[in-house]
Amino acid sequence: MSQISEESEEAKRPLDPKQVRNVKIFCILIGISNILCVVLMAIFWSIYDYFIILGMSVLGMAPAFIANAGMTFAGTFRGAGTPMDFGRNFIDGKRLFGKGKTWKGFFGGFLIGVAFSWLLVLIYPALIGAVNGGQWELVKQVTENELLTIFLQPTTSDLFWRIILLSIGACLGDLIGSFFKRRTGRDRGEQFPLVDQLGFILIAYLLAYPFFPMPWYYLLVICLFTPLIHVLANIVAYYIGKKDVPW
Repeated sequence: MSQISEESEEAKRPLDPKQVRNVKIFCILIGISNILCVVLMAIFWSIYDYFIILGMSVLGMAPAFIANAGMTFAGTFRGAGTPMDFGRNFIDGKRLFGKGKTWKGFFGGFLIGVAFSWLLVLIYPALIGAVNGGQWELVKQVTENELLTIFLQPTTSDLFWRIILLSIGACLGDLIGSFFKRRTGRDRGEQFPLVDQLGFILIAYLLAYPFFPMPWYYLLVICLFTPLIHVLANIVAYYIGKKDVPW
């Protein structure tokens, strides 16, 4: 998610019909992929197992989601901040990151991710009781394979590093995405399918992996679900004036 929108005095530019069409196609493909995932899991396990996996995945990766959203709000707070590249170009003559990536947005998003993620810890006891009370097949596997401990009962040290690394990883993933966006000649606000939606979550998970080793099917579910959340969040940010494009 981009960190800041155009300055408030600038009107939103007209949306490119081609990009709008591409977004619609992308949403349809991602939607079909999620439906297939739900159907397959319902066939081999149960629909309840899908929601358990989705819920635990979203909860576990919450610091990355919060930090990613936090960059947008921190970056737009009281005007634009200083660009992280200080206006400099890369060796290809194009901006390193672009004016949308600011120090205020980067560190603001990180701090928001850390602060709000600690609040989520308060609901862990209730979630532990809910999961333990389930009778579904994958819930039993979660308990048997000690995955419940990984998600809801981590050590204090693991939880600390998980929150820190997921939060900073989301910010770094967004920054890296902007770097490659500039290298491919895409302007700020132009689409970069999958990189825009998954770059932050994958970099965050890679950094936090030693303290948060999710099973592959948890990672698959979250990677299919994240683009839908990302698109929805961007649409909301667009209509409340935090972004100049809804993607």
